[in-house]
Amino acid sequence: MFSLIITIISIALVALLALATLYYGGNAFNRGSAGAQAARLINEGQQVNGAVALYKADRAAGNTSAAEKLSDLVSAYMSQVPSSFNGNTKLADNKVTVENMNTEVCNEVNKRAGHAAADVDNTDEEPGVFGCNTADKVFYYKF
Repeated sequence: MFSLIITIISIALVALLALATLYYGGNAFNRGSAGAQAARLINEGQQVNGAVALYKADRAAGNTSAAEKLSDLVSAYMSQVPSSFNGNTKLADNKVTVENMNTEVCNEVNKRAGHAAADVDNTDEEPGVFGCNTADKVFYYKF
């Protein structure tokens, strides 16, 4: 009888601990998700940057012309279009963009990029710089 009571109490304590973790630690789980999405975007932006660099080198040995769509780079320079982008993503103004970003992901991208401002103006930045404009919810990677 004593072991049955101890078992019931231990099950109740474990259930209480699980509920407390979900209630008080829920934000920590969401922050981890935003960080993972930001890391994926940055990594995929670097892949696109590398593909564009190879494209430029192959086409005109440094000419600034580039492919018009991301899908134009897939056959020779990438095995597939990165999951954060789609094949119709335009490569305009020497950058690739992802629209309709989550604000938390935008903030995490800017934090990792070292941008102090939330609304990043990316017009004068060097190639290889990434960021997210939180007003427009647009992630960009310059190449």
